[in-house]
Amino acid sequence: MSKGLLLENLLNEYLLDIRIKNYSDRQYGPTFDYISSTGLSGLKLKVPLKKISNVNSDSDTLTDSDEINWDLIINGKLPTLGELMDSKEQKGYVVEGLSRMSSSYKDASRCKPILPILSDPIKEDGDEDGIWDDKEPNKLRKDTLETLYASKISKKNSKNNPIYVNIKENTVYISANVYIVNNTMDRYTKLALDGIKERWEQNIVGSSYDFLPGLKGNVVVTLNQVDYEEIENGEKYPVYIRINEMGVSHNLNTILWSMKKSNFFVNVSTKDPRNEKPYSSD
Repeated sequence: MSKGLLLENLLNEYLLDIRIKNYSDRQYGPTFDYISSTGLSGLKLKVPLKKISNVNSDSDTLTDSDEINWDLIINGKLPTLGELMDSKEQKGYVVEGLSRMSSSYKDASRCKPILPILSDPIKEDGDEDGIWDDKEPNKLRKDTLETLYASKISKKNSKNNPIYVNIKENTVYISANVYIVNNTMDRYTKLALDGIKERWEQNIVGSSYDFLPGLKGNVVVTLNQVDYEEIENGEKYPVYIRINEMGVSHNLNTILWSMKKSNFFVNVSTKDPRNEKPYSSD
């Protein structure tokens, strides 16, 4: 290699290093237009934005730089709204965020420079679903119990089962077919069923021990009493409930729950205590 070509390569490498350093040190803002969960909005960061920085303008654990899609800032230039709308990477989020804007306003704003984000740098919960951005699997989409967990329900889940679970948005619906074994004790039936509903039916808030912290939902329970004829004919497969006035029955297998209420116990089983015939509760 000639000395001239060697010097040219070294100079190019030096200039590349300078350009990389300049882009890393370049400051933007601190005032920007961006696409929030409510549409085209403005934001102001604590200090001007730099790619290498530990500044955090909200209260999550992500820095401002962590929450920016730097891949869409080309040669130090912010993308325009039109470029974001046409981008495969963020088009879905941008279109959803702009859904409340008129088409004429969107068209007029296509040339407006936009700060491309991975999550909202000035809000801990940018998509307002209750989950902070630093815990959020989908930072630019409003998640619900349905979007996160409905697909994870067992494939055996069926309306023909003793217990059927369905999720709509942030509500979990539990429907159970129940059969009171000793139905001669009608005075306790309502109290027993109300006790079961009270145990299952509740408002829920996610934590690090169960599902995503901050996500809120509720459980709604429906108990359908069935006749023994429906069981015998194979029309219904229930959860069997035995009410004992002073003590717990010991001949029920697969006891799911026992509770003491006043002076009686409730036993719940997926097997008929008359003939021990099993029914699945999946």
